[in-house]
Amino acid sequence: MHQTCRSCRFEKCLKAGMNRSGVRPRKEISNHRRTFCTKSGLRRNKRFAVVEPMSWEERKQVEEVLTWLVREEMKLGERRRILFCERPVDKVLGQTSNCPYTREDIRPLSFRAFRKSIRTHILLIYEWLQAWPDYQTLGNNDKVSFLRKCVLFHTILDPVYISIQIGYPERFVMQNGGYVSCVEGCEDGWHGEKEISTDVKKS
Repeated sequence: MHQTCRSCRFEKCLKAGMNRSGVRPRKEISNHRRTFCTKSGLRRNKRFAVVEPMSWEERKQVEEVLTWLVREEMKLGERRRILFCERPVDKVLGQTSNCPYTREDIRPLSFRAFRKSIRTHILLIYEWLQAWPDYQTLGNNDKVSFLRKCVLFHTILDPVYISIQIGYPERFVMQNGGYVSCVEGCEDGWHGEKEISTDVKKS
């Protein structure tokens, strides 16, 4: 049986009185590549799925960056020991411990003392950033913005890191060595002060 092509059928329909504007336009064929979902649920293009293995030079560069970051973290810990430990300076210099404080160094948190030390913490983070090779290439506004973000992150992460390293799960240790108790019923670090009450501290 002879089949009429689509163009001929269309011409016949027009001659029979069909309204040309009533014909749905031809759907364009999409040229998008097939996508896939990542573990996080994001849809990504398949061409980005293949990750080339790192070269020896790239691996070495990553290792050097990690070594440098660990070294700078040790310096930061030493500065904290010198600033906030009550031990003689000659007893805290040169230590390379993973934690800036020992169990004997920490004391119940004083809100007044911590508030006074905030600028010191900002300075320590600023000095830490100054050691970054590319930090000096940023404009002043970007430097300030980056500093603010790092101070915020360190305010959250540093106490967690110090608390884990010191090995006292029942005490949450702040950057200056002051701690609050995590044990229900224990008021260490939660006591009321002239500037702040116990209830406000716990709220």
